[in-house]
Amino acid sequence: MRRKPKRNNTENSFRLSDEARANIYNEYAAFGEEEEDFDEAEPFDEVAFDDEEVFEEEEDLGEESSFDEDEESFDDEEETFDDEQPDADEEQFAAAERPKKHILRKLMIFFFVLALLVIIVDMAILVFSGEIWFNRPDRHVYPNRGVVLTEDAGRVDWINFARQDIQFCYIRATKGDVYEDERYRQNRAGSSKTAMPVGMVHMFDPELSGEEQAQHYINVCGDLSGKLRPVVDCRFSGFYRLVSPDNEKLLPELRAFCDRISEEYGCTPIIKCGESFYKNASLENGFEDCPVWIVSEFSKPDAGIKHVIWSYSPRARFNHYGKRKYLEIAVLDRDLKVEDFII
Repeated sequence: MRRKPKRNNTENSFRLSDEARANIYNEYAAFGEEEEDFDEAEPFDEVAFDDEEVFEEEEDLGEESSFDEDEESFDDEEETFDDEQPDADEEQFAAAERPKKHILRKLMIFFFVLALLVIIVDMAILVFSGEIWFNRPDRHVYPNRGVVLTEDAGRVDWINFARQDIQFCYIRATKGDVYEDERYRQNRAGSSKTAMPVGMVHMFDPELSGEEQAQHYINVCGDLSGKLRPVVDCRFSGFYRLVSPDNEKLLPELRAFCDRISEEYGCTPIIKCGESFYKNASLENGFEDCPVWIVSEFSKPDAGIKHVIWSYSPRARFNHYGKRKYLEIAVLDRDLKVEDFII
């Protein structure tokens, strides 16, 4: 940076006497004689310094003004540079922080999704295995529970099976007007060796005659003295899972089935159904004499549905039977006893 000259400093003043200027001019003229290139050069104009003090002051003021302007210009440029050039350390720190935060966010999302998937899979396994279920009736409130056996359960070791925490059992016997469960006779014979109360179930077919189905049930089951009250299962499979059967055709046939069973055994059967069938068929109006076995696997039965048995899960696990690991489980109403349903 150029140092600012001091004002009124004689060492910085440049003054030539007339004699010195004349000598310089003569030397210049002599030099021009030796060099041809300077022949055509124009001579310097003489500068008259009449007022040396004014010249000195003006020169000093000019230099000071120029210095001040240069200094201000330098300061402006330095400020502009400072504004335009961000701190390199800050830029590097910000650039390093951005990818770290981005990676951390991705890791957090990944582990959250992974944990959620693990929880969902564990819950699905526990539900499928029957370890947990949507309903779990209190054993103190519902002390009597029973199961439903079909041919899918395979061979049953009745002696040991009856020793488990089961208070009653229903065995599927017939379906429609010709079908008989493959293991009905073995299960009935095996259950007779135990003290467990058992009953027989008929799967109702809405396309067939109710009276003929009842007669088929009677022919297969025969005498039911000492057994539990007959059950007619009105949960339909196949097409009727999607579309409810025509009540104008179904209900008269169901009524005929119940009347024929009542005529044979002296009691109407228990109607086993879901809540939707109960409401659509208006069982409380035309079948008041038939107790209801309600199937509600995902919640407690509607408080407006009067029932004597409640099936709450199709995935109960017990021992001493064959192929199938899970059985349908039900509980008797808290105010009833198993003996109340024995014929």
